[in-house]
Amino acid sequence: MNHQHDEEAILASTLSTHPKGQPPGDGFQRVNVLFSHEDLKLIDEQVHALKALGFRWVNRSLLIRHALSRLKEISAVELSALPTFIRLKK
Repeated sequence: MNHQHDEEAILASTLSTHPKGQPPGDGFQRVNVLFSHEDLKLIDEQVHALKALGFRWVNRSLLIRHALSRLKEISAVELSALPTFIRLKK
């Protein structure tokens, strides 16, 4: 199955359930998160690219939530490859 098509379908379903101007529902909480300028540039580039593909309501928040949902697909072995500076010290 085409991985890109899967991602587009997931993003499209996310967009269709959270139309602009309407809160996403219960279970959400506003938090402050720090991003580097490079990370924000990447996020903004992806948002712009998705809007160019016709995803009119995509924004930083939606894109980050979508990326976080992908963590469920990552195994513990893959997570063990994270850089050492973000691992918890024992």
